[in-house]
Amino acid sequence: KLEENGAHVIAKEGRQTGAMLEEFKDFLANVQARKIPKPKRVIILGGVNDVVSGVNLNKTKRNLEKIYSLARENGISVTACTQYRLNTEVFLQNYESRRNRKYQFSAAELDARIDDLNDWIRAQTNVDKIVNLDIDIQKAGLSKDGLHPTAATYKKMSALLAV
Repeated sequence: KLEENGAHVIAKEGRQTGAMLEEFKDFLANVQARKIPKPKRVIILGGVNDVVSGVNLNKTKRNLEKIYSLARENGISVTACTQYRLNTEVFLQNYESRRNRKYQFSAAELDARIDDLNDWIRAQTNVDKIVNLDIDIQKAGLSKDGLHPTAATYKKMSALLAV
């Protein structure tokens, strides 16, 4: 487990970066109140839910940048993670069949939004480490719905992060 190595992982499935930022502020308040120990590092994997929800990517980037800055201001090392590849075709089919309507982005547009966000994350200089989670979850068994990783995929991600 990453927590055993002094890390606090912010990667709760389904969260947008705005919620992650608020959760991290609450976490830091608990650290400052000495209710919980200060971690040595945080691992931040966020943005894919913003991407698929149509959140403006500039807002996503501001939220991530604020999380990175808050961690550094509090003496916590930051590991930023790029986004994994979606199976956009499966995601779109699932979305459109569940909601009985067309999705707002094409597969190419979703891929371009993820590429934009990943390029921005890779360019960050206010983090201690960047981990490229270039796990292709389009491969069989790594995602059931095209968006959310399976337990096996999370295990592969953990192996990359533990390095």
